[in-house]
Amino acid sequence: MTEKQQEQQHLAKAEADIAEADALIEKQRAIIDKLTQDGHPTQTAKEILTTMLHSRDAFEAHRRIISKDPDSTW
Repeated sequence: MTEKQQEQQHLAKAEADIAEADALIEKQRAIIDKLTQDGHPTQTAKEILTTMLHSRDAFEAHRRIISKDPDSTW
């Protein structure tokens, strides 16, 4: 596998990770909405959402690194 192919593979993985994170974040937001509607506490669910958003930010940063540094080694 060439370096360019490896870079593309890593970029595709980063894109997939971001897409999965987006889907999970939307599910977590729906959970929070449902908890709120049903009168349940939401603090823990919101803390989880915050952690998920931070993780997504890390995935985005990783994607930027891959996109800008074609000579990076894995």
